[in-house]
Amino acid sequence: DLYMATRVTTSDPFADVVNLGPAVNTTGNDTNPSISADDRSLYFNSNRSDGLGGMDLYVATRATASDSFISVQNLGPVINSSSSDARPSISNDGRALYFQSDRSGGLGGQDIFVATRTSPAGVFGEPRLVGGDVNTPNNDLAPDAGSGGGVLWFESDRPGGAGSADLYQASDTDWYRFTLAGGQSVSVTLSNLAGQGTLVFLYDSDLNRLARGVTTDTSDQVI
Repeated sequence: DLYMATRVTTSDPFADVVNLGPAVNTTGNDTNPSISADDRSLYFNSNRSDGLGGMDLYVATRATASDSFISVQNLGPVINSSSSDARPSISNDGRALYFQSDRSGGLGGQDIFVATRTSPAGVFGEPRLVGGDVNTPNNDLAPDAGSGGGVLWFESDRPGGAGSADLYQASDTDWYRFTLAGGQSVSVTLSNLAGQGTLVFLYDSDLNRLARGVTTDTSDQVI
């Protein structure tokens, strides 16, 4: 079951532990909570009977931070799969939901995926595999994006660690935003990149990738 503990200030100890009750909890396994920055949306995973796979992702909502959670919704077939989707983590801006899954399309074992939306009130799009060095053929899991600062924390049993599983962190990709009207073109110069051969991707406003494999020269000019 999911429980909640509160405190008056951040320097006080937690107390008043309460079960979130039948509006949120079931006879299944309801675990791994992640709460939004405004304290109004609680994401978690559950194997309750209305799910699509082994574990599904759900969200419980409430009108204000002082109210009880009363509405629970499965995040639906766009987010959930017939595999196990678990350990959600909502970003501070509410626009990205990270989670682990053993669905097809990964690199092996458990992988970390992210679903995004244009605003905290929007609808999440189709999840994609998190890029960079985050995922491997091993188990990469338990993402945590809630601390902010453009850092994703996660667990992995990849080779090279100190034990059977280790903690890792990855930085977000740098984003450069610009708007083009129909027929317009743009010349882009990026500064402070890693040097020649830095990889640049072009996305539209819905995070659909429009171009890949664009690289930079020694002066950071996009070519």
